Amino acid sequence: MEPAEISPKTKKITVLITRADHPCGLGTARALRGVDAEVVGLCTNPNSRFCKSNIWDRIIPISGNANNYFEELICIGKSLSSASDQVVLFPIQDPLVELISAHRNELEKYYRFVFPDKATVNLLMDKVVFHRWAEEQGFPVPESYIANSAGELNGILDKIKYPIIIKPTVHTAEWDALSPIDKVLRLQKKERLEEVGFNLFQAAEQFLVQQWIPGGEGDIHFCLVYIDRNGNELGYYTGRKLAQWPVDCGSTAACIGTSNPVVHDLTLRIFRAADFAGLGSVEFKQSAEDGKYYIVEPTVGRNDLQSYVAVAGGVNLTRMAFYDAIGLDPAADNNQEQKASWIEEYSVIQVLKYCLRKKDQRYKEILKCLSGRMSFSHFELKDPWPFICLFKEICGRKMKKAFYMVYF
Repeated sequence: MEPAEISPKTKKITVLITRADHPCGLGTARALRGVDAEVVGLCTNPNSRFCKSNIWDRIIPISGNANNYFEELICIGKSLSSASDQVVLFPIQDPLVELISAHRNELEKYYRFVFPDKATVNLLMDKVVFHRWAEEQGFPVPESYIANSAGELNGILDKIKYPIIIKPTVHTAEWDALSPIDKVLRLQKKERLEEVGFNLFQAAEQFLVQQWIPGGEGDIHFCLVYIDRNGNELGYYTGRKLAQWPVDCGSTAACIGTSNPVVHDLTLRIFRAADFAGLGSVEFKQSAEDGKYYIVEPTVGRNDLQSYVAVAGGVNLTRMAFYDAIGLDPAADNNQEQKASWIEEYSVIQVLKYCLRKKDQRYKEILKCLSGRMSFSHFELKDPWPFICLFKEICGRKMKKAFYMVYF
């Protein structure tokens, strides 16, 4: 699938955001509202509700084929750069961060972006290498093992203390297809592996097996940062998750901004030790047993799903990245930090349904903690269509289910 022909525009700067059909892509675009630039989104599903936003000046459908992505980026970059003085690139997915890092010399002919060097990207994105490095540096990580085969996995499961989580070291399309809901698997004992329903090694070649850190979703903390090309931290925002979907092992459903100097200091020490630059974040879990913060994972070169909470909280790290990429002073764009909450509406609905079904009281804690400036994955008064489309989708599913129950 060839990218669509791109017609010339009058604006001098263009922003290209990948995965416009994903909430993180939309959040990145909304963070750039008011910037004097044309905002262009790449997507594989132009019918996605996130593509219906009025924030996009243009949407460009692409094939999404991993083998062709580099050629597509080059083709689009040539077309955009012929009509713009500068094209700023914001990747959303990890594989694309790795691709950009590996081919930065070719892509820098057409795009502007601030990344750490290749060695740092490889270090922070490779779960195996990062875990070993973190241990050597004295950073807190849970007991972890690497399984390259079913035999190695069985050996690990015989000796590790439960409960545990299992996740692929490299996120793959096969994993998404076989495990579309669960980002990771949580096991209370070895025998529960039989309930997974598929062969793990058909989904990925290598897995990280990690001891579960005691505590709940509310014990998961994060620090979002922007570090400029000279290694100076220009802004940060700390937060805490309130809910995930699926429960315990999923993506963020709701979070809140916090003032957590311990998490900020630990994040900054990790990134300085790794010689990091650009957009990034580190997620931690505070153990309910010893109170220590253990590293869950870092994010490199892109926003996270919950990153918009920082924008709502007055710290627009995305705009800092934009200005730094085009050579302007990004520090002047920083606003006063304030308390904020962020909600992914569809996931929160699923969490609340789960709580009611299981008579789980955690929903009270979620509702009690939400405060400050509220922001959402879909809903925004200035940009109503993503939420309207979500509402229509939910109503459509309900009607189909009711029709099926009546007639079948």
